[in-house]
Amino acid sequence: MNYYLLGQLFGKLTSFIGIGSFISGLIFQKHKFLLTSIFFFTIIELIITYIVFGIEVRDKSSNFFLIVFSGLIAGYLGFFIRSKFRKK
Repeated sequence: MNYYLLGQLFGKLTSFIGIGSFISGLIFQKHKFLLTSIFFFTIIELIITYIVFGIEVRDKSSNFFLIVFSGLIAGYLGFFIRSKFRKK
């Protein structure tokens, strides 16, 4: 991975989808609710990115991958943190 892609991933982790998915990971206990909320925040982020900001056609596939991947990372990071502290 080059630094440009890592910078984009970090930007998505700290954007609306990253924060929303992380909070969802802290709130929900079941995987189906967590994945549903990550999917919801992914759809919202895609609408904001494509319709409001208007990303060019050549960047859509990599941007879609980054949005979904960062949502999964942030959501499951919160989920694992919550489960780690809950067991103690």
